Amino acid sequence: MANPLVYHNRMNLEQIRQRAGRTKPFALQLSNGQRLVVKHPDFVALGAHIVVVIDENDRVITLDPRHIVSIEDDSGDDGALLSL
Repeated sequence: MANPLVYHNRMNLEQIRQRAGRTKPFALQLSNGQRLVVKHPDFVALGAHIVVVIDENDRVITLDPRHIVSIEDDSGDDGALLSL
């Protein structure tokens, strides 16, 4: 039987890959309540077990995909790459 955490990890990464393939901004909602807005695919990188987001100040935010609870389109109202 497959490990459910590994399956969830792969599902999140695949969903992010699909969203990053478009130019429309999207947001990652995290398990701690933070919301990361990715304005362009150039600001996100995906590894086998990691997600990296670069914010408007060139800060690097490294995430474990298991902490991403939802992925949604972003309205673009806040104008920031990172919304906390």
